[in-house]
Amino acid sequence: MIGFYIKELRVTGTGLEDAVITLEKGLNVINGPSNTGKSYIFKCIDYIFGAKKLKEIKESKGYEKVLLEIRNINNDKPITLLRFINDTDDTEILYAHSHIENFNTSNHKKLKSKHDAKADDNISRFLLKQIGIDENKILIKNTNGVKKTLGYRGVANLSMISETDIISEEKSPV
Repeated sequence: MIGFYIKELRVTGTGLEDAVITLEKGLNVINGPSNTGKSYIFKCIDYIFGAKKLKEIKESKGYEKVLLEIRNINNDKPITLLRFINDTDDTEILYAHSHIENFNTSNHKKLKSKHDAKADDNISRFLLKQIGIDENKILIKNTNGVKKTLGYRGVANLSMISETDIISEEKSPV
């Protein structure tokens, strides 16, 4: 089996206590009362995986970075990804082969946030390789036969399901 799982999500800011959630290999369900941050957790993960922006909520004020530790499903080797919250540049995601607590911004590699099928230096191609998709896959985009390449965000919806998608009558995976 090939792939990865999310081990930890951490949001940090100068002078603020880190907001941390730890997950385990296998199915993880985040539940709780309304307005406790469940959707924000989902959006932080989506942001690290290449979403354009991270919507600010009042509790996120002052937080500057989102870090996500993923682990190889077979050997548990960690990779930590870091993205600055709503950086005006909005192009870089940093990564290192280290645990989240050992991540050092001086010992990292850079990935672009936007998918580019012709380059390997973007988060989409990086994550596709983590799940065993090394070459470009072509998808038919619409009924006119327009084609596009597969990006990671097109696969993520198979394993990450938001609360709004679950309760939607049109898109519910249930």
